[in-house]
Amino acid sequence: MKKHPLEIIANDWTSQSELYFNDLEVSTQFYLLNYKYHFTPIKEWTTPSLIKCSKEFAKGNFGFESSFIGIEAFHELFSENSFPKDLPEKIIFTLPKNKKLTDFISAGFLSNYGFLVSEKALNIILKFNIGNYKTYNVDVIHKDELYYNYYLFVFKNDLSNYIDFKTSQFFYQEEYLDFESRKPLSINSEEDYMQFSETEREYIHAKSFSLKGNLKPDLFSIDKFIFGDTFISKNLIEELSVCSGLKIEETKRM
Repeated sequence: MKKHPLEIIANDWTSQSELYFNDLEVSTQFYLLNYKYHFTPIKEWTTPSLIKCSKEFAKGNFGFESSFIGIEAFHELFSENSFPKDLPEKIIFTLPKNKKLTDFISAGFLSNYGFLVSEKALNIILKFNIGNYKTYNVDVIHKDELYYNYYLFVFKNDLSNYIDFKTSQFFYQEEYLDFESRKPLSINSEEDYMQFSETEREYIHAKSFSLKGNLKPDLFSIDKFIFGDTFISKNLIEELSVCSGLKIEETKRM
């Protein structure tokens, strides 16, 4: 299958970025959790109000007062530290007919906030140490069949405050894609880190990290020092081996 141009660009950026970590050992206990890559345009999701609105417009009723709630409402809800009690509206996600129905589904904008997973996958995840979480039921349509057993799984388990500074490595990088600006930093404590100005702290990243104490997380992030990555334990991966649609990648960062 021919790769999408955006996927080619993303892979090139990833390759450039990973060169900086070539001197590190691959972790044997933790990995990165992602979806198997495919694009899911916004048009593939809908809500009851959007369906009603479309029907009224189809009738020529252009004066219909829509109650449609856009993507912005979801962003505002999930940008808060706490979980919203409910979604603004029920989400109905249509998986393209040429895509396989899997336990993990890359679901457009929803993937910015959590994982769209089957009940089977969710029941496995909830047995492990995953921090605070909340689930929201999402209907999935595939090949004209409706599936009620899917959930948007949102978790918050940022362990940035549990980093062991003395055994971790840090570097400074000017901009997100400015790989040539990277330079190592000597940070051995929270006090060292706080000595940098508020602006400079935004550009400090963990090259590799370890955690304090006897923490045994199974699903977590390090949002303060590593952007966008979800780390998953070997134990949880082994249990999820019966599930489809997830992509496990090695990491040298831990």
